[in-house]
Amino acid sequence: MKFLQDNYDVKFFSICPTSPINNYIPLGKEQNNQEFIILKKPNTAILKKYYQARRQN
Repeated sequence: MKFLQDNYDVKFFSICPTSPINNYIPLGKEQNNQEFIILKKPNTAILKKYYQARRQN
């Protein structure tokens, strides 16, 4: 994130007022009050994406 901010003037904002990431990046003007829920995926999910991307190249 620091590289992107320094080299490309990218701005990062948090959208969740209760997120611990607010200690590192500013809270944005638009916010939601939903908590981020991590969906369970099979262990092979990332491999499927990787192999699909390799086939396209």
